[in-house]
Amino acid sequence: MVLSALRGALGFLTRLPVGHDEASWDAFRRTPVAFPLAGYFVGTLLAIPVVLPVPEPVVAFLFV
Repeated sequence: MVLSALRGALGFLTRLPVGHDEASWDAFRRTPVAFPLAGYFVGTLLAIPVVLPVPEPVVAFLFV
């Protein structure tokens, strides 16, 4: 249930192609814990290029 809610939250709050459907949307509406979980997931994805030991221009390219 939480994974379905997370998929619904990611589909609603981001442009990630997660393949959200009506069941995921309903699970997202019923499970408010999906908001911070989606934020943690997106924040982790955005932090990966910064943590990698690569030059700054590559980090800027990966971040965009």
